[in-house]
Amino acid sequence: MLAYTTGRTLKKTRHASWRPFALAATLALTGCMSSVPAVPDQPPPSLGGQRDAQGCLPSAGFRWCAREGTCQRPWELAQRKGFSVEGFDAFCSGATTGVPLPK
Repeated sequence: MLAYTTGRTLKKTRHASWRPFALAATLALTGCMSSVPAVPDQPPPSLGGQRDAQGCLPSAGFRWCAREGTCQRPWELAQRKGFSVEGFDAFCSGATTGVPLPK
């Protein structure tokens, strides 16, 4: 197919020479797209929602405290009760030995 450009001089140009290549490229890419495996319809796993044996959320900082009978954050309980965070296990073990709690 020949086309003419306008201007001072007329030139013959060929515009349709790229069409066979474009058609081949389109067909090749379409064939690649159809071989992509389908994604299963499963929801992604939730992060941070896993509970331990007592029902506490460790990812949120909660640990079981037998003395309190609830899930507690060690640093919050230590501040309320007046002991160091390192004393959480001794306080929450439920033992009442009369030994003073570590500071």
